[in-house]
Amino acid sequence: MKNTAILTLVISSFLLASCQKCIECTYEAAGQKVSSGDICGKRNEIEDAKKTWESTGETYGVKTTCIDK
Repeated sequence: MKNTAILTLVISSFLLASCQKCIECTYEAAGQKVSSGDICGKRNEIEDAKKTWESTGETYGVKTTCIDK
């Protein structure tokens, strides 16, 4: 019974981790490169973060680049 519980926990952890995606967004403003660092989460969380970083870059009149990690 204990082994089954451990196996279930391991499989669940793997499945949850596999649903996550990571990106890093950067832009350069006023001669400084600004980076988000790794942003990880579910697809909708990543899309929201990407939109936020792109909007911030637009505020400074620059293009934001987001790459998959």
